[in-house]
Amino acid sequence: MTNDEGILKKFFALGNSYWLTRFVILRLLGFVYAVAFLVAAQQLVPLIGEHGLTPANHFLASVQTQLGSRTAGVLRVPSLFWFGISDHGMVVFAWTGFALSLVVFAGYANAIILGILWAMYMSIVGLRASFWTRACKTANRLARMRAFVPLARSFAKLPSV
Repeated sequence: MTNDEGILKKFFALGNSYWLTRFVILRLLGFVYAVAFLVAAQQLVPLIGEHGLTPANHFLASVQTQLGSRTAGVLRVPSLFWFGISDHGMVVFAWTGFALSLVVFAGYANAIILGILWAMYMSIVGLRASFWTRACKTANRLARMRAFVPLARSFAKLPSV
């Protein structure tokens, strides 16, 4: 027992430094960002690229038109893509985010890198909002149709009076 107590005392000798919690949470955050940016690298161009399902440049232009100025658009839909957007730029943007997330995953995290990752990811999320809005509406319609079809089939099987 004394040997186990000695190991525990050495393990907790630093007191409440939270080094283990910081170690685990930062690596998990780096992993989540890595997965998110890897998915973005594969999906950004087909979803919001120049010839994608909902092109981001058209979305940003419509936001600017509806709000009356580019400044109002930047305040309403904050994104780094207001500075310029292209298919190649989106791919480079996503792979840069992936590389930075691997840096965080490796344990070299600081507030600057985490702030940059957050701003980059929120830039992507703001642009994908138009796509997800349409996708959710379509999924909702499909769910309602799926609920209606079995009901209609059950009424069709009822004997006529």
